Amino acid sequence: MSFSRFTKLLLVVSVLGLGCSGPSEPTLNNDTEPTNDNGAVESRECGEILNPTCQSNNCKLPSGGYGLCHLDSKLNCVCGEKDDVTNDPCIPINNPRCEPKNCETEDGLLGKCSKFNEELCYCNPSEEDPVDRDPCGEKLNPECKAENCKTSSGEEGICKLDDEKCICDKKEIVDPDKDPCGETLNESCEPSECDLESGEKGVCQLDGDECVCGEAPMEDPCGAINQTCEPNECDLDDGTKGVCQVDGDECVCGEAPLEDPCGAINQTCEPNECTLEGNRPGNCELVDQECTCVAHFIPPDPCGADENPECTAEECTLPGGEAGKCQDVEGNCTCQKVSDPDPNPCGADLNPSCDDRECELDDGTKGVCKLDGGNSCVCGEKPPQNPCGLKLNPLCDERACDLGDGTQGVCQRSGKNCFCADATPPDPCGSELNPTCDDRGCTTVDNRPGTCKKLGRLCFCIAAEPADPCSSNLQCTSAACTTSDGLKGNCGWVFDLGGGGRLCVCKQAPDSCHENIDCVGLAWPESCSGHWECQSGTCKATCENTSCGDKSCIPEDGESKLSCPSDCNCSTDSDCGLSSQYCKFAIGRCEEPGTCSTKPSKCASAQDPVCGCNDNNYTSSCLAAKEGVSIKATGLCGHF
Repeated sequence: MSFSRFTKLLLVVSVLGLGCSGPSEPTLNNDTEPTNDNGAVESRECGEILNPTCQSNNCKLPSGGYGLCHLDSKLNCVCGEKDDVTNDPCIPINNPRCEPKNCETEDGLLGKCSKFNEELCYCNPSEEDPVDRDPCGEKLNPECKAENCKTSSGEEGICKLDDEKCICDKKEIVDPDKDPCGETLNESCEPSECDLESGEKGVCQLDGDECVCGEAPMEDPCGAINQTCEPNECDLDDGTKGVCQVDGDECVCGEAPLEDPCGAINQTCEPNECTLEGNRPGNCELVDQECTCVAHFIPPDPCGADENPECTAEECTLPGGEAGKCQDVEGNCTCQKVSDPDPNPCGADLNPSCDDRECELDDGTKGVCKLDGGNSCVCGEKPPQNPCGLKLNPLCDERACDLGDGTQGVCQRSGKNCFCADATPPDPCGSELNPTCDDRGCTTVDNRPGTCKKLGRLCFCIAAEPADPCSSNLQCTSAACTTSDGLKGNCGWVFDLGGGGRLCVCKQAPDSCHENIDCVGLAWPESCSGHWECQSGTCKATCENTSCGDKSCIPEDGESKLSCPSDCNCSTDSDCGLSSQYCKFAIGRCEEPGTCSTKPSKCASAQDPVCGCNDNNYTSSCLAAKEGVSIKATGLCGHF
């Protein structure tokens, strides 16, 4: 407050005390409007704009009379009664040095006259803590709002935080051309972001006719921050959640629609996934300018249970668009990436059925694919080529062979086995000396005299039997005997159709046999699985799970549908039920029973010709199996 203004206040008080008035000073005891030094009528107030230093100017009281401006205990410049003001011990006329005289605040509190900013004297109710009157102090401004204040140098300032302390800092003068709320950058006073004097962020807003930077309102998700009225979440008046939506020309918070992926939450109709009636999947699409859920075509899954119940290696498409193959992964048929085929000729890719193909051993020598003890297909040493074996000689023709001691032999059959026997003397019952199996004399393998007789498909030397025990059996009791085919039997009556009487003859016993295959038509008497064995002319049921369970049905080994249903499980391809399987018969046997086997999907380009049961040639057994054809013999048809 300037000294001249204090002088003026002193003259005013003097006039009041002496009861006279000067020619140019205002009269204080009437109700006329105060005038300035030029005599013009002027309405003076105590506010910051008209009276920033709170001089003791005349002012208008709420009652209509006039009083004097003065500082109250809260450092507000207010209009008070003249008597109260002139009696205030803290005004400059009464206390020019602002000595700590006793005083009373407008609230009736006792205090002491105190200085503020070395210029203003006021009644401080707390003499011990005058800083409490500081507009940036903790008492008056605990939140350090941007209140006006005076700096220590007397300049206009603003309260602001500095290192967690509220101080009075000089106001920054904003360049009008850079002011985001100024006319240059923001002529229509859009709610642009701006900096408050406290350093915090605010928004441009109208204050009367002036565009100023004010505190940002609570963030309205449908207000200025949402110019395009996106369906942001907002709070309704009842406290429930809603979404921003257009109402006429205004963006308002309305009730949220049901969670429709093609509704209000999808203003641009993105192809979101949606659900049609019956839980059918679809995608959002624009139909006649309306966002609608449209069903999309789902191609059948080549690895699904409906399309591929056996999970065969069908082609499929991975999620990334790459080609794949259906594979069983822990019991689930899924589309898996196709790896490069395993070049191993004994591997699952090139040899799924583990055919006896040529391969290379670790030492570089040639071997052949075969199953090991763990049913894995591995490359093993080639077995010696047995000219009497099933592969080279399934019918046991009389081919030359090696007896093992360096002497030459010939293939001969004994029971179900084809073996290399001494070639000299030639077998009088063999196909070479006796192709029609005439009843010539011969010697059995146990050196007993006998006669050549045809049993089934083969010609054997049958030992001569003693006199028929049935012809001399007048009562025809059930005595043991031997049939004309060399099979065991029992005596029994038959009708003599020519003579009209009865004859006692040797009838074949049901369980009599020459070979294992003679037993396969019998009922299986055991609860286990296994095969028949012809032992001493009698069929014996043998339980085992080695040959029975190897996924091949060989009746010559005594396997039948009843004795080994796991291997002998079909008569024709239709019994297998799947187009990917066929009824595979044993090599050299083109009739039932057989085993349901999976056709290989691909084969290596090996040259190992075979003759199929359909009398067609195939370059390998794998190609024949791929066509669902069993093998009649190795080699080309007509060359065995």
